[in-house]
Amino acid sequence: MLKDIALLVRQTFHPDTIKTHHLISPWQVARQEFGNRAKHHHTSLEKLLTQVLQGKNITSNDAASNIVKFIALKHFVPIAVDDVKKIQGEIKFEIAQGDLFYADEKKILGRKLDFWKNKKTLPTSKTKEVLIHFEALPPITTEKIKEITAELVSLLENFCGGKVNGEMAHKKKKWVRFDYI
Repeated sequence: MLKDIALLVRQTFHPDTIKTHHLISPWQVARQEFGNRAKHHHTSLEKLLTQVLQGKNITSNDAASNIVKFIALKHFVPIAVDDVKKIQGEIKFEIAQGDLFYADEKKILGRKLDFWKNKKTLPTSKTKEVLIHFEALPPITTEKIKEITAELVSLLENFCGGKVNGEMAHKKKKWVRFDYI
């Protein structure tokens, strides 16, 4: 599935169309809100799209990462996956020097509006538990987020097995908890 969606992206996109795509351009506006503090911000989606357009192999050795990349390319959402066993303590989100970081108690795990990610928490073929997180800006609606999440859950259950639990943060509601069994 990942190879098919990557082929579709290569056949329908050009590096210039990435910048103007209606689901990517809101991220450029969000980055501009940081003003002079914003340096080289791109989303993980933009990095993935660039790799696809350059013909790079984007497959990973674990199913969860491949599913996440498939969802990112299909729905144009920045999305990331971490091996839960490699996270130390609680995860927190902070803004520092114009960047939105997420970190555990020991280290920074990644930048949310950038494509930098700490490789220490990447899943492997032996990973049993993952944390998947993605962000969305309008025009993606709450209903679309639920649709993307349902598809993600279905793919994880079919290809990885197990149980899926989740939470959603929303600007109007702090957290919405959901369980898929």
